[in-house]
Amino acid sequence: MMNITISDLDIFAFHGVYEQERRSGQAFQIQCEIGFEPPVDILSLDQTIDYTHVINMIREIMSTPEDLLETVAFKITERIRTEHPFIRHVDILIEKCSPPIPSFSGRVGVRLRKDYLCS
Repeated sequence: MMNITISDLDIFAFHGVYEQERRSGQAFQIQCEIGFEPPVDILSLDQTIDYTHVINMIREIMSTPEDLLETVAFKITERIRTEHPFIRHVDILIEKCSPPIPSFSGRVGVRLRKDYLCS
């Protein structure tokens, strides 16, 4: 199994249930791991996953406001799977860097791992 990882992808977006979140936006940080079985030797980009393309895909999906990060996580995993049907899993973590929670200074987020059977 080979994993492509994207770490600490910082995106400013407008997700959230509360009006303030959707009006002002906030910082998010994303971690993503995509697993697949590579051929014996990877000699070209079409034999692997182009992480630049995945980053741009995540940015595009994050640019459409949603109430719930769970919805965003599902959209990202399904889009990755649609464009790379040979993958075995996607693990994505989306965190709000400064959630609007009184007296709280940490992060909150959603992690989704989807495992796929390959034929």
